[in-house]
Amino acid sequence: MFNIREQVKKQLEVLRESKTIGSSLEATVVLTLDKKVHELVYKYKNSLSEFFIVSDVELAYDVKLDDETFNIEVKKASGHKCVRCWKYSDDVNPKNEKDCICSKCKDALN
Repeated sequence: MFNIREQVKKQLEVLRESKTIGSSLEATVVLTLDKKVHELVYKYKNSLSEFFIVSDVELAYDVKLDDETFNIEVKKASGHKCVRCWKYSDDVNPKNEKDCICSKCKDALN
C-alpha cells in the first residue's frame, strides 16, 4: 500500500508542476490492479481517498497484469469543491447554498 502511495504522490507532483491541479484534493486516482493486489486494496476502498489525500479513488481489475503489479492513472477530479471537506464531487452544486457540500459531509452533519 505504501509503495502504491509513493507512486501516486509522484504522479500528483507531475500534475501539480504542469498546473493541471493545484492540490492533491483536485485529483482522482484510478488504480488498475492484478488479482492479488486488488484483493488487498479492495479491503480499504472506503478510506483510500483519505490514504492518498485525493478526492476519489477508482479501482479496476485486470487479469492480464502480472503478480503484484499495478497501473496508476491520476487525473483532474470531476465536479465541484465541497466547502466543508474540500474534496471534489459531482453532487456539489456551488450555485445553491444548501447543496454546496458533498453527500458524505451532509451525512456527517446530520
